[in-house]
Amino acid sequence: MPITETRRFVPYRRSGLIFHSLVLAVLSGLVIFLIWAAFHQTSRGLLFLYLIFGFIALAPTGFMAYRLYALMRAGYEIDRDGLSIRWGLRIEEIPLIEIEWVRPLSELGESLHAPFFALPGAYLGTVRLQHLGEVEFAASGMQGLLVVASNRKVIAVSPEDTSGFLRAFQQAAEMGSLSPIASYSAHPGSFVVRVLKDRWSLRLIISLLIATIALVIAGSLFALGRSTISLGFAANGLPLEPLPASNLLLLPVLGLMVFVADIAAGMFFFPRENMKTASYAIWSAGILTMLLLIVACIILFFFV
Repeated sequence: MPITETRRFVPYRRSGLIFHSLVLAVLSGLVIFLIWAAFHQTSRGLLFLYLIFGFIALAPTGFMAYRLYALMRAGYEIDRDGLSIRWGLRIEEIPLIEIEWVRPLSELGESLHAPFFALPGAYLGTVRLQHLGEVEFAASGMQGLLVVASNRKVIAVSPEDTSGFLRAFQQAAEMGSLSPIASYSAHPGSFVVRVLKDRWSLRLIISLLIATIALVIAGSLFALGRSTISLGFAANGLPLEPLPASNLLLLPVLGLMVFVADIAAGMFFFPRENMKTASYAIWSAGILTMLLLIVACIILFFFV
């Protein structure tokens, strides 16, 4: 029976979700441990060393979190007008009339190896073949891999229902296209450029970055300026028992976490035209949070 509406196919996710979830849990635990260990050091040198390694570990943690999110949102949609491939911020829309053929890897007649740094559930990147040229991967693995060749590019995909995908493509091709979709290609890098080209987004992100840097500098200088510090007042109005001044670095650490969360949340809403205001509000709230944390550092250092 010919298809009359869009069919959606998803990649095989189970092994990728398990792998990314486990790695993300380990990395998150490592970040929490390093930050916790930092504030239990008597030596300021070791404190800063643990904090530095903790912040460095945030990078792969964020990377794995994005890969997990991309896999959960990945999908291939096909109808009589075109094929849409979505993998996180990677979007490829190909008019059906531009697709020359779709073949399983076994029928390719040429050996296709995995892209560099392929992980279970995230076979992303490009490889070059002698006859096909550059092949881009948007797949969760080599199992059930299909190669889609258009007149512009060649993409390897891995729908869980391989036979269903092939049937859907064949039926759509037989029906013919009434109003082909427009060719469209978006990469994570181009998405970031789009955000930074927006005047208000650029101003707010730069302001948020400056406020975060100011918080880190203020917290670090104040932590080095005293040996002990009291983090607030008791119910009777007297300062709490003094603690090592290094505990003041909790505020910059909190600020950095807010910074990462704010940037990610704002980026999530920005692509939706009717949700740009939400992105502006999130980034503005982040700036206000940094300013309040700076004020808190000043109060704790000079008045407590």
